[in-house]
Amino acid sequence: MLNIMKKTFAILLVIAMVVSLGACGENGGKGGTSSNGNNSGTSKPVDPEDTLNTGNSEVVGEVNTETIVLDDYDLDSAAVLAKMPKELKNTKITFLNWYDPMQREEKTVIEEFEKKTGIDVEIIVKQYGPEYNGSLAQLVATGEAPDVLRMLAPYPSQIRYLQPMSVTGFDFSSKAWDKEAEAAYSVDGKAYATNLRYSPFFLPAIMFYNTKTMEEYDFEDPYELFKKGEWTWNKLVEICGEWVKSNPEFEGLSMLPKGDLPAMSAGIDWCKYNGKTYSVDLTDANMLEKWQFTLENKKAKIFTEDQSKFDNSNQTTLFAVMDATAVQSSSDYYRKTRKRGQLKCVPIPSWGKDKTYYVPLIENLAFGIPVDAKNPKAVPYFLAYYLDFSNYDTEGTKFFYSEQAREVYINLMKMTNRSFNNSQFLLNATGGYHNVTMYRNVDPAQLTIWLQEREYIINDTVALLNEDLAKVQK
Repeated sequence: MLNIMKKTFAILLVIAMVVSLGACGENGGKGGTSSNGNNSGTSKPVDPEDTLNTGNSEVVGEVNTETIVLDDYDLDSAAVLAKMPKELKNTKITFLNWYDPMQREEKTVIEEFEKKTGIDVEIIVKQYGPEYNGSLAQLVATGEAPDVLRMLAPYPSQIRYLQPMSVTGFDFSSKAWDKEAEAAYSVDGKAYATNLRYSPFFLPAIMFYNTKTMEEYDFEDPYELFKKGEWTWNKLVEICGEWVKSNPEFEGLSMLPKGDLPAMSAGIDWCKYNGKTYSVDLTDANMLEKWQFTLENKKAKIFTEDQSKFDNSNQTTLFAVMDATAVQSSSDYYRKTRKRGQLKCVPIPSWGKDKTYYVPLIENLAFGIPVDAKNPKAVPYFLAYYLDFSNYDTEGTKFFYSEQAREVYINLMKMTNRSFNNSQFLLNATGGYHNVTMYRNVDPAQLTIWLQEREYIINDTVALLNEDLAKVQK
């Protein structure tokens, strides 16, 4: 096993860059949905540099291609296992997931953990969707609670059936544990789920393009622009604008239904969490600027929500966005373009070199311990090994579909700031998110009025979230 994260290696290190756009769609992963949004119009694309937030900034620098030593976010999972209490040996933990990890790249890692610790890992698979979301409550109620489960967002309706991670007695203070994820899954200062900062279960939005198409139309390579710190929203709109002008059937960038990614790339989420309660502010000026940017460019066909026209021989959409599962070798996303050797990827554009960079997370993955778990003390040791990126053989094309895709993923994983859109999952789970995402079908001039008319629905939805938070076991 190549322990790549414990050694030095050459990667493209980005000091800062802004990523956004994302969602779940097409025909891979857990099976998200996409919708058709073939809007036409002649509106001029908005210059994104006109809508920038001039808050505290990280300068986007050039890529460092020198060999580097990983920082203190790295975890020595072997050392963690060496400290595992002897009484945990030959015990069992049950792991609830929406797919069988023994059918994927995780199989080898789980088997190595079992061999090293003597702990048997039993997998419980529940289909993603209502069955999975409702299975936790049912398992707890019937006395069959798993020891650990995977979560894609901090749903209060699920957190209420979890225990604080502190029940394990394990020390999670190391920076290797993702403090942003823990904060998202915390209630009154207690974390109910965690992840590793450097983990193969890190799902940022990533943009994909066809290298042959870019060459044929003499467009600059987005990844080369990225490495020079020049991959901005302005440059994206410029390239897409030229593409759209060349053919009335063409559209620029397919933006999936979930994830207000231009806003996320600026660190903006209109559904905020302070560690105790959720609140919304639909009058936030920065948010409205980004939404106007999205609407104007959708009207101009620079943005679309149709994912069906990218991965085919008659390509009419220039860019596609997907979560990071699409860079894995086992993924079915964009397989036709990949098979032709023409698929390349790049982080979502920044809002400018002097703007704060946020990596938009399409899913805020974390792992929690349910109430009445039978072996909670073994869970941290399992997670330390299972989530440790260095335990996965990611060299070549065994894990990632190309070395370039691996470089992009590792760069994103090492970037400082991450942004998760609470609204895209939490309000959707309680029935209110669609009432806001429909803004994408609104005329830009009517956006403010449209939001005012729906504010009461959103407020009612947030109240339901907070009711579930009040039921979380303290």
